[in-house]
Amino acid sequence: MNGRFLGVLFYRTVWALTPILALAFAFSTEAQAQNAATPGTLEAVIPTLSSAGFAWPITGDDNGNARVTIRYRRVGDAGWSQGLPFMRVEKNTTSLNFNPGNYISGSLLNLTPATQYEAELTLSDADGGSSIQTKTFSTRAEPAATSLAAVKYIIPGSGGGDGSAANPYKGLAAADTAAIALPGTVFILKPGNYGRYTFQRSGSAGAPITYRGENPDTVIFDGSSSNQSFVVDLSSKSNIVLENLSIKNSCMGLKADDSQNLVLRRLKISVVKSCEPTALQIRGNANNAYICDNTLLGAEPPLRRDLSNDDTGISVAGTGHEICNNDIRSFYDAIDTYDGGTTYAYAANSVDIHHNLLLDQTDDGIETDGSRRNIRVFRNLIANSFNGISAQPNYGGPNYIFRNEIYNVNDKPFKFHNLVVNSVYLRPSGSFVFHNSTNAYKAAWHTGGVAAGDWGNSYMRNNLFFDNDPGDGTYYSIEGTYYIDQFIKNGAWYPYFDYNGWAPQSSASYVIKLNNVRYKTFNAACDSTVADDFCSATGNSRHDKIVTKAQCVKVENVWGEGNGHTAIAYRPGDWDFSLVNGAAAIDAGVRLPNLNDDYLGANPDLGALEKGAAKPLYGPRPLTTDTTAPAAPTGLRLS
Repeated sequence: MNGRFLGVLFYRTVWALTPILALAFAFSTEAQAQNAATPGTLEAVIPTLSSAGFAWPITGDDNGNARVTIRYRRVGDAGWSQGLPFMRVEKNTTSLNFNPGNYISGSLLNLTPATQYEAELTLSDADGGSSIQTKTFSTRAEPAATSLAAVKYIIPGSGGGDGSAANPYKGLAAADTAAIALPGTVFILKPGNYGRYTFQRSGSAGAPITYRGENPDTVIFDGSSSNQSFVVDLSSKSNIVLENLSIKNSCMGLKADDSQNLVLRRLKISVVKSCEPTALQIRGNANNAYICDNTLLGAEPPLRRDLSNDDTGISVAGTGHEICNNDIRSFYDAIDTYDGGTTYAYAANSVDIHHNLLLDQTDDGIETDGSRRNIRVFRNLIANSFNGISAQPNYGGPNYIFRNEIYNVNDKPFKFHNLVVNSVYLRPSGSFVFHNSTNAYKAAWHTGGVAAGDWGNSYMRNNLFFDNDPGDGTYYSIEGTYYIDQFIKNGAWYPYFDYNGWAPQSSASYVIKLNNVRYKTFNAACDSTVADDFCSATGNSRHDKIVTKAQCVKVENVWGEGNGHTAIAYRPGDWDFSLVNGAAAIDAGVRLPNLNDDYLGANPDLGALEKGAAKPLYGPRPLTTDTTAPAAPTGLRLS
């Protein structure tokens, strides 16, 4: 065979294979393009007083290994501070009517109110695709006490008066008119019963209309018990301050659906149990409500003896709400983020829930159910509820659950459950659970029970998890099922569990049961093959610690109903999660930038309370002369 023939054969062979090679190259390029991330444009930042929520839409990244990091600084500062890496949203977590989309999302935390910041976000993907985008934004200012320059007075009645102190308007309807209720007006409500009322006028940005009770115990909106409509209706209104008064004797207290920029503070709301009441509801296309320092009392019996009603203290949907320093007791759920619809058009987004005192709920302390992303639940105290904090489910996230104290829950500190709709199981996805201290009757992390099932793409760091030891070995420290795939493993945050403290039951042969597999130890054999060691088998819990309740100042066994024990309604001061000297949890945590920058030792401590740091104030704050809004966080460092 001569060289000329070989050359012709080679040429014809290559020519014949060219379409096939081209097609193969095209498929290869397409596959690479699907794994490569193509960045879209950052969506608008949604700030609250001390946080800011970001969402970066992308295309591609089918294998889930794209990353977004963030650094930030005050405008005018030279140095930058690092934020937490963002969460790769799990694309296949879809409700029946809502898809979270292809996003990498996250929040900045512990910011200063009324401050302008610059944020620089960097997207990178090992498969290709990178981008740096910046945003400048301002955190919201604290709602200050309104000036009394344009003050008028109201008493109960049905018409008349000129608004002076000597001759007040008689009834709200007499004052709530276009000619009188002008932006910037402050109405002082004198003692008496104002019945039910639907407000008619709105204020304007920077010039709200204020309705201030002279005394919260004697200025009353009374629903007369029988009527199931809301006593006070602020729906579709904007820039109104309602403060220092009582709403009572009704199934429903206050409704403000589709409202904008409301301030609802120092209200006392109590409901009766003749329906499934909601004390304070803001749903629909609602934005930037400030709901703080209120006292809400439900009608549920104490110690979880009645699960028949589905009543709620505060229920919100929409964006940018601040729910802080409220005292909420004796509801089914204290606070929830549910839009009440079926399309999730106004699923909660960038909402802060913090410093609330939540006692004696018959179901959940806080529900993030139905939320979309950047719900931040932090520095709350929850006691004597059936569950602590719920995600049944949340859609994509991330949600941030950090530095909460959860004590004496009968079932689960964290209820990460499916929602079952028409036999379709919708599982929760996308939560960060950091620096919490919990003490539960059952397992410390438990996803069993009604509508339980897989949760996924959620990450636990620096927590203290205590469970009870009934002495019969029936409960595990961790129990339930979770979802994992390569998409999640490729993310920035895997594994699910690490740098936590656990107190396994002394009588238990196994400490963990997950996905129907039992493990005897957390991390006794991480680097060798041991089937019943959690770390060895799954990669979780490499840096976890075994702790005891004696390492806290005062944490005791808590008991659910039955089992020969009497349930106790604990009150603040009956326990103390503070760490004692020499506790294994001291300096045992991992650095989480922008969340625990102010740690005091060699490393952050485990749990909600850093040893040596001031304790949070839960519930309504003392009234000051200049503001009733939260003070700026202290002890934070910007490098």
